[in-house]
Amino acid sequence: MKKIISLFLVLPFFCLAQCWEKISISATHSLAIKSNGTLWAWGDNSYGQIGDGTFIDRATPIQIGSDTDWTDLAAATQTSLALKANGTLWSWGRNDFGQLGDGTFINKNMPIQIGTDTNWSSIDSNPSGYHFQALKTNGTLWVWGLNTTGQCGDGTLINKNVPTQVGNGNTWISVKGGGSYTLAIKADNTLWGWGSNSFGQLGDGTTTNRSLPVAIGNNTDWSAFEAGTFHSLAIKNNGTLWGWGRNNAGQLGIGITASKTLPTQIGSLDNWSKIAAGSEFSMAIKQDGTIWSWGFNNNGQLGDGTLVSKTAPQQMGTLSNWEDIIINGYRSTAINADGTLFSWGLNNDGQIGDGSFVTRTTPTAIDCGPLSTNDLEEYSDFILFPNPVSNELNINSKYEIESISIFNLLGVKVAHHNGDEKSIYVGNLPKGIYILELISNDTKLYKKFTKK
Repeated sequence: MKKIISLFLVLPFFCLAQCWEKISISATHSLAIKSNGTLWAWGDNSYGQIGDGTFIDRATPIQIGSDTDWTDLAAATQTSLALKANGTLWSWGRNDFGQLGDGTFINKNMPIQIGTDTNWSSIDSNPSGYHFQALKTNGTLWVWGLNTTGQCGDGTLINKNVPTQVGNGNTWISVKGGGSYTLAIKADNTLWGWGSNSFGQLGDGTTTNRSLPVAIGNNTDWSAFEAGTFHSLAIKNNGTLWGWGRNNAGQLGIGITASKTLPTQIGSLDNWSKIAAGSEFSMAIKQDGTIWSWGFNNNGQLGDGTLVSKTAPQQMGTLSNWEDIIINGYRSTAINADGTLFSWGLNNDGQIGDGSFVTRTTPTAIDCGPLSTNDLEEYSDFILFPNPVSNELNINSKYEIESISIFNLLGVKVAHHNGDEKSIYVGNLPKGIYILELISNDTKLYKKFTKK
C-alpha cells in the first residue's frame, strides 16, 4: 500500500473518492474499508446486515461505528463478517443457520465479536449461501453456518453456530466459499473442495456431494481460485485460466454451455492475474490491467453496456488500470489503480451505492463521501499561489512531482496532470474550493485552494 503523509488534524473526516482499500459484496449489500481503517456499508438492510443498528436500506455508503482498525471483511447473503487489526472476528445480520458464529440463532443489526480469539488472519464469504470460512494465524481452517450439503467440511450435515475446524491440519493458506460448497488451497498449492457438487463444481470428476475435503486432481501449481454459485475458476502458476461446474449461461467461458466436472482450460492465454465468479457469470483481470467478462448478462453485470450474454471472455471497455474485481449475485464491483471504486449491474436495493436504485450496464464511480477542508494543515514545503486563483495555479514544492490531481468537495477527480509541472491551468473550473493532490515517490500530499 502506498504511504500517505497526513496533512490533517483529524484524518477520518477527510477522504477522497479514491480512498477505498477493500470491498466485499453480496447480491444485495456491500461492505468496504477505507484507507483510514473505517468500515462502511450500503444496500439491503432487511436483517441488519448493514450494521448501523437499524433495518433501513442504504443507497449510499454509511459508516459503521467509529473504529479505525478494520482490516478485512466478507459479505454473504444478508450477513456480514469483518476482521480487526487485533485479530478479533466480528459479525452481524441474518443468523437463522448460525452464520454469525456467536453460538446463537438470533439476528444482530450491529457488529458483535465472535468468541474471544485474537488469532484470526483472513475471512471469506459465499456468493449466495449461508456459511462463512476463516483462517487463523496457525494455518488452521474454520467454517460455520448452513451445512446441509457438507459445506462446513467436518463430515456431518449439521448446521454450525460456532466456528468449527476442518480436519486437524494447519497448512491451509486460502479459502473461498461458493453457493453451498467450499474451496481451499494448501501450502503445497494443492486445491481441495467440499459441499454441494450437483454440477461438478468441486472439480473431482463427479457430481457427488462431499462432507469432507476432496483433492481436485493432483496438480500442485494452483495460484488463485474463486467459487461462484455453482461454478469455479482458478489460475495456475503459469498464468493459464481454468473453470469447472455449471455452465448454463457460458459462465465457464469455454465457448459452449456444457457443464464440466473437471478443470477445463479457458482459451490458451497465459496472462491472467485475478478472477471473480458470481451467479452464472465470471470476470477476470489480465496482467496488463484490462478486465474481461463472460456469462449471464441479464442486468448488465458484464459491464459492456449491453444485456447480451457471452460464452467466452470479452474485454470490458478500454481501461487498463484495474487492480481488483469482486462480483456477486448479478452485479460487479472493481477498484482501479488510483483507488477509485466502480460498481454496476443489478441495483434494486441500492447495492451499487450511487444513491439510486437504477440498474447500471457500465461501471459507475462510487464517491467516498463529502470532503471537509477545515482540517487541512499548512505544510511549508508545498505551497500553492495565488490562492484564491483565477486561471494559472503555481506550485512551489521541494519534491519531484510525479502527478497532480484536483478533486472537488464531493471527492470527484476533476483534473489530472502528469509530469513535473510547476503551473497548471484551472480557469475552466467552476468557482469553489478544491483539493490538489501531489504525488512524489509514492507519497501523497494534499493542499486546498479556492477558484475565484
